[in-house]
Amino acid sequence: MTPDAELASRLKTAYGTIDRLDLWIGGLSERRMRGALVGETFHRILTDQFIRLRDGDRLWWENQSWDRGMAQWVRETTIADVVLRNTDTRRMQADMFLAAERADLGRLGVALAVARTDPHRASGAPIASSEVRSHDGTGTNTQFTALNGVGWQFGRIGPARFADGVHTMVAGDPNPRTISNVVVAYENTSLPAEKASAMLYVWGQFLTHEIEFAKSGTEDGSVFSPAGDPVLATGTMIPMTRLAVDTSPPPAVPGGASRPTAPPPGGNQGPASGANPPPRR
Repeated sequence: MTPDAELASRLKTAYGTIDRLDLWIGGLSERRMRGALVGETFHRILTDQFIRLRDGDRLWWENQSWDRGMAQWVRETTIADVVLRNTDTRRMQADMFLAAERADLGRLGVALAVARTDPHRASGAPIASSEVRSHDGTGTNTQFTALNGVGWQFGRIGPARFADGVHTMVAGDPNPRTISNVVVAYENTSLPAEKASAMLYVWGQFLTHEIEFAKSGTEDGSVFSPAGDPVLATGTMIPMTRLAVDTSPPPAVPGGASRPTAPPPGGNQGPASGANPPPRR
C-alpha cells in the first residue's frame, strides 16, 4: 500500500491488520499516482464523484450549450482564478492544492497565479444559462427531480463499519490517540518536497463528515490517552461527544417533487438523452 517501510510498520502497530485501517489514514498513506497528490483509492473516489455529479446534473457546465470558447475558458479555470477574481487577494500559488510560503511565491518551483480577464464578461457576451439552480438543489435531474436536493440520503458504495450496521461503535478498534501518536505524527522527510494544502483537508472533511445525516448527540465518545503518550499522562480523558445519526426518512420536498425510495435503475439518468454519457477523459 505504501512504499515507506517505516510508515507501514507504524500502521501495523496502530491497526494490527489492514482490515481495520481508517479510510482517511489509509488513503493518505498510499503511494501517489503519477502527477497527483493522492493515491489510487482517493483517485477512484474523486473520479467517481465528479462523473456522477456531471452525469446526473443537467446544469453541469459541460451539459450547457455554450460556445467552444466559453467551454474552454471554464475548463481552464482553476480555484486560484476564482479566488483572484472574487477577493482582494493579489498574490497566491497557481495550484491551491499545494502548500506554499508567501515568501516563495514566484520562485523556482512555486508558480504564481496570474489574474486573467474573462473574455466573455469583458465583451458583454451572455455567460449564464437560461435557468438558475433551485435554492434547495432539486430539479437538476429531470427524471428524478428530488435527486441530491436538501435532505437527500446519498447511496453507499460500500457497507458502513458499525457494530449494528448503523451507528454503534465497534469494540476493540484502535485508540484514536494511539493513531495520532504513532501514525499522524510521523513525517518522512525523504518524500517529495511538495505538500498538500488545506484544500485536501477540506475535501477530507466532506468525505468523512458532511455526507452523512448527523445532528448533535449526547452519547459520550471520550478518548483516553494510552500508556507512553508523549504529551498526556496515561488515562487522561479527551472529552468528546458523538454525533447522533439521523435514521429517519428525508423530509418532504416543497412542491411535491418526486422522491424515489431507491436509485433509478442503472444509476442517475443523464441530462440529455436519458442515458449516462461516456466518461470524458
